[in-house]
Amino acid sequence: MRSYADAVKSIVPFNTEAMIAAATAHVPSGYRGCAWMHPELDHGKAILRSEEALNCYLAAYGTMHEVKMVNALKNLPGSALTGEYDVVDWGCGQGLASMCLLDVLETGCPGRMPRKITLVDASEVALARARLHVSLKAGRNADVRCIRASLSFGSGDARPAAPASRVVVHLLSNIIDVPGIDTASIAGSIFASGRENYVVCAGHANTMEAADTFCRHLRRLGASVMYEYNEPFAWQLPNGKEFGGDLRLLRCAGAGRSTACCA
Repeated sequence: MRSYADAVKSIVPFNTEAMIAAATAHVPSGYRGCAWMHPELDHGKAILRSEEALNCYLAAYGTMHEVKMVNALKNLPGSALTGEYDVVDWGCGQGLASMCLLDVLETGCPGRMPRKITLVDASEVALARARLHVSLKAGRNADVRCIRASLSFGSGDARPAAPASRVVVHLLSNIIDVPGIDTASIAGSIFASGRENYVVCAGHANTMEAADTFCRHLRRLGASVMYEYNEPFAWQLPNGKEFGGDLRLLRCAGAGRSTACCA
């Protein structure tokens, strides 16, 4: 079998569903049909260190994450993307949230691609996979940058540079409930960007408490909630399994800008 990277490079058109299908095809035989049992995954909350764990993760959770993020992104106002804008994908994993955004843009807002996409994650192998995915989707001229950081924001952790664009879309997919994540620092980094920020969060339905805490951090900094949704059994997988999600969309003026700029 060809390597995963070679397989996805040959897929045209390349999108999130194709990415998940390719990963599923590369799941080791011992985990076919039970990819969630791979010892590295820890219910999707571990820092992954191997290619086979990356494949198992997408096979086990990819479709559910895709459905939730796409439904959250549908509430992002088109007016936010009429000019130049940047994207920051916090805890990006393999870039699934950015892939979903690019899919949504391709379908509903062709020609409105971001100026720059910054991918932030603690896993070196996941970041490499995310760069591969997002670069293939966005095109060879896309400005895709990677930052390896734990999101606990210790002394050695880097943070995204202040974006040059007026508008920044921040993506957080199934990350804010992960143990050790410093959501207050993420909120502070969003605010400190000094730009008009849109924050798109998607997680499990049972992570409402973590989502509420993150939203409180943002609201203290002047953010307003544009969309909230929590339902434990909203969608169904092809195998009949039902799943839900917690979706949030917030708008926040960054430091040095009045909230009127987001009106």
